[in-house]
Formats: sequence, structure tokens, C-alpha cells
Amino acid sequence: MAAVNDGYASVPVDGWTQMIIYRKDLFDDAGLAAPTTYANVLAAISALHNPPDRLDEAKTIEALDFYKAIAEASPPGELYWKQSRELS
Repeated sequence: MAAVNDGYASVPVDGWTQMIIYRKDLFDDAGLAAPTTYANVLAAISALHNPPDRLDEAKTIEALDFYKAIAEASPPGELYWKQSRELS
């Protein structure tokens, strides 16, 4: 996958991805740009972060129940990078 004349080459065995999932409608309503830069993310935090105003109890319970089901279906033990690598 990599070639060099002298020295060393390496290819990572795994990666760590980060993802932002956002509500386009809320961004549009607030006149915010998509969170494609650090500045845009910070602007969105400043404009939209208001937990008491954004908490829908029924949807929160639904999401937590979903995550609980995923956790219960996962392998036993701590879930961290080393275990993920050893299980694959």
C-alpha cells in the first residue's frame, strides 16, 4: 500500500472518526452555515445551545432506549479501541 526508496512507510490499522450530526432546519431558521468549520460549529453553539429549550422528554427517552438496546447487543466487557481491534 506504500512504497519508499529509503526509510520507513506505514499504514494505520484503524482510524478514529469524528462526526457532527445536525438539524439543517434549525441551522436554516437561525441563519447559520453548515458546521463545516470550527468557526461555524462555535457559532451554532452560541446561537442554539439552550438545553432546557431543546429537551423533548419523549424523544430523549426514545433515544436512550435505543442506545441501551445497542449496548445490550454489544460484546461483554469494556468497549474501547483495543477490544474493538481484538474482536475484528
